[in-house]
Amino acid sequence: MIEAEWDMGSCRNRGLSHVSLDHVLRLNKAWGRETFEARYGAAWQAFATWAVGAFSFEDQQGVDAVDATYQRLIKGDVSPHAAMTLVPAGE
Repeated sequence: MIEAEWDMGSCRNRGLSHVSLDHVLRLNKAWGRETFEARYGAAWQAFATWAVGAFSFEDQQGVDAVDATYQRLIKGDVSPHAAMTLVPAGE
């Protein structure tokens, strides 16, 4: 979350994924590019630091791995703390 938004309380507990493009454009215009990038970057860094302890990261490649993960998901065998990156082709 952008630091100023936490201060204003308008987006409390919504997370970075809920920052809309319109909101980003508005803040970029209001603050100027340099200030926006500094605040936005600091917010992402704070989130990334928090996320290391909040999520277990999994990287998997191949169609079989994607299918196996999908099967785990529909059975409910995936932790809500799992942050997965799945690549169907061996890239």
